[in-house]
Amino acid sequence: MTIRDNYQLKNFTTMAIGGPARFFIDFESVKELQELLSFAKEHSLPWVVVGEGSNLVPADAGYAGIVVRNRIDFLKCKGSKVNVGAGANLFAAVKKLNQTGLAGFERMAGIPGTSAARYTAAPGPTARKSRITWSQSRFSTAAAFGP
Repeated sequence: MTIRDNYQLKNFTTMAIGGPARFFIDFESVKELQELLSFAKEHSLPWVVVGEGSNLVPADAGYAGIVVRNRIDFLKCKGSKVNVGAGANLFAAVKKLNQTGLAGFERMAGIPGTSAARYTAAPGPTARKSRITWSQSRFSTAAAFGP
């Protein structure tokens, strides 16, 4: 887990805008996420989970809480079943799937961000056209840790 204090969000967002976040924390496992959300709850700090900053427009005044960046990045293939970490870069995932001979994600290659952002923020017509079935999501109930 990497923790930055008063991190300028303009250094993170695609549009290079945004003031300081009180804390900017990268997590690489569900356990780390649970730990940092417990910390946020204990200190009554608001928090928000982000991916790569491509769909983020933070205020110049910054964010008085914790910006949590998802870095759970893996891609495992077993036959036609694929497990992708929610923090995996979508383009890198598409490229790796193509290298393994699995097709169907190509329409999403130009969409910036992480694999989780694709299915949580914009699951529209591209996903329906790709003939890919999203069969399961594993996550911690973050709301239980919320402010």
